[in-house]
Amino acid sequence: MLRELARNFARNQLRMEYWCEIQPFQGEDAILKCSHLKGRLFVFLKTEKEIRMDTKPERKWSDASLLKTIPNPSKQGYEIKIKSPEVTFLGVKNQPDFATIYLTLFPADTVIELRSLKFYFQQFRNIVISYERFINVVYEDLISVYKPNRLRIVITFSPRGGISSSLIIDSDWKIRGGEEKFKDWVGRKDEW
Repeated sequence: MLRELARNFARNQLRMEYWCEIQPFQGEDAILKCSHLKGRLFVFLKTEKEIRMDTKPERKWSDASLLKTIPNPSKQGYEIKIKSPEVTFLGVKNQPDFATIYLTLFPADTVIELRSLKFYFQQFRNIVISYERFINVVYEDLISVYKPNRLRIVITFSPRGGISSSLIIDSDWKIRGGEEKFKDWVGRKDEW
C-alpha cells in the first residue's frame, strides 16, 4: 500500500515516471528513493496519511461546462463589456461575500451567451473561496471556453470589516502570456 502511494506521489507531484523504492527511516517516517535517468532524487515522506493527502486529486472549483458559446457574428475587431453586479459566494470564514464583476472581452471566434454566464456565477453561491482564487478560477474558465483575443476582469468586492478590495487580471499582461500591446487602461478608472 505504501509503495503504491509513493509511486502515485512521484507521478502526480513530480509529473514524471520514476522508479521508486521505500526505505524505513526513524519510526513511521520513510524515505522515498526515486531514480530518473542519470540522477537520484530523495523525497522524505512523513506517514502513509501524509502521502494520501499529497496524492489527492486537485479540487475542482467550478463547472466551466455551464458556459455556452455563440458564434461571433463579425470577424472585425470590437469590444464587449459585461457587468454583473450581484455575484455572491462564501468567503473564507463561511460568511457571504458580494462582488461586482466587470468583463472586457475582445472576441475571437465565439462570444459569451449571457444567460449561461449568469448560471456560471450562481454556482459560486455555496462555495467557500478566497478573492484571489475566485478571480483566477473565473479567468481560467473564461479563457479556456471562449479563447478571446483579450480578456480583462475587474472584480470589486463589497466591504468586509471596513475594508473593500478590487482585483484585476488582464490577458494582455506579460506575466499572463500577453504582449502588453493594449495601453487603454493606463490612467483610467477600472469601472464603467
